[in-house]
Amino acid sequence: MLAAVLLCATLFPCAAAERADSLQTLQNPERGFYRTSGLRLKAEGNAPAPLAGGPLVHLRVDLSCFSSAAGGEDAPLTPDALSALDATLRAARTAGKGVIIRCCYAPAFSGKKNIEPPQKLLQQHLRQLGAVYSRYPDVIVCLELGMFGPWGEMHSSACCTQENVNAALETLLDATPPSLTVNLRTPQYVAGWLGLRAPGALDGTSPAYTAVMKSMGRNGLRVGLYNDGYLGSSSDLGTFAAVPRAAGVAWLQEAATRTFYGGEAVADASGASQGNFNTLAYLAKEAPLTHTSYLNFEWNQRVHRAWEADTYYEQGAEYDGQNGLKYVTDHLGYRLVLRRAVVKTKALRNGRLKLELCLENVGFAPVIKTKEAEIVLTHADGRTTCVLPWKSLDIRTLGSGEKKVFRLSASLPEPLKRGRWVAHLRLRCPGYEGAAHPPCIRLADISEAWNEQEGTNALCTFSVP
Repeated sequence: MLAAVLLCATLFPCAAAERADSLQTLQNPERGFYRTSGLRLKAEGNAPAPLAGGPLVHLRVDLSCFSSAAGGEDAPLTPDALSALDATLRAARTAGKGVIIRCCYAPAFSGKKNIEPPQKLLQQHLRQLGAVYSRYPDVIVCLELGMFGPWGEMHSSACCTQENVNAALETLLDATPPSLTVNLRTPQYVAGWLGLRAPGALDGTSPAYTAVMKSMGRNGLRVGLYNDGYLGSSSDLGTFAAVPRAAGVAWLQEAATRTFYGGEAVADASGASQGNFNTLAYLAKEAPLTHTSYLNFEWNQRVHRAWEADTYYEQGAEYDGQNGLKYVTDHLGYRLVLRRAVVKTKALRNGRLKLELCLENVGFAPVIKTKEAEIVLTHADGRTTCVLPWKSLDIRTLGSGEKKVFRLSASLPEPLKRGRWVAHLRLRCPGYEGAAHPPCIRLADISEAWNEQEGTNALCTFSVP
């Protein structure tokens, strides 16, 4: 520990010049390329799903055994089935993973359509699922409504009407806590749920949208979009059809600051790997507007390889000259770069810690879910520490592309011991009881600044005379 503190004293002087992005690929919570896991629920004999690697898992829950149209039986979900879902999410909590969930009646998440149970039973299933989800608001990153159509993509099945989607959405919103957000497959469904009939009315700046959002209250802020046709054509394979792309992007520019947006990048509708929209150049222009937080690692590898073969160019930018896949990987969701940190040592004489911290979010999206902030002070002796909660630091206020100075002034519980100290920042995901290492945000800084065991980022050093 002493050696680490001495190293920090060399690397992080009291009044450091503005620091650069480390260009390291970071495995931060609630963002990035996800891996998929499947859970097929049966009436009896269920087991938890094995969880895919990485911090972000897309859990695909097959409900076909509970729909006669899908070859099962029209019946409520059994306690055994719900227990397996609960155990899967409990295992994710223990492992410190975040989970995106989508349920579907198509067997094995296939392309079959018209496989849903009666609407009332579908809503009963959602209420049962919601009771489980409500126990894991820390683990669940977001919910994709799914339920209708092939792959749970909310199309093709005859029952996938606006009326039924509205009823399903309202059921899931009512069955889950306000901290959980729910994504629909197209902005048309969102507009229909809000009662906006004009194609461009979903634009986040329109008076009609502003008025209806005010009337919707908290639930209106919980609904977003998942896009499994991401950049596949001018309409993202029909995603932006009834609601034009310009209006949909304008809506996401506002809505995806509080809901997660992502999906699957796909090959071009023409059959070629790339068209006019799924290129690196177009993604780099639109992803910061739509605040893209997550994409499927497994699909589409042809597109990913094309990005990797390309080079990101932006004169003066820190990622100028990097390969395109690295640029996308590192900028999905948030990326917080520590630019400057300093402790005002004069305040220590009065029993206060005054710290000034400058962070820049160079990622496509803000941090969406609440984080608990703490300053951890460590003495050079390697044994003496002081932990100060920083309740006024809401990292969600640091928008995509923004740089912001955060200031802390806090009373010290007791005078600090003389000598050299290092100030660290911890941004922890709340909850995760039982996790060996609750997920924390790592800043885009040099590797020596990060303590994986403690989940802390070294900011700067200071001396107490």
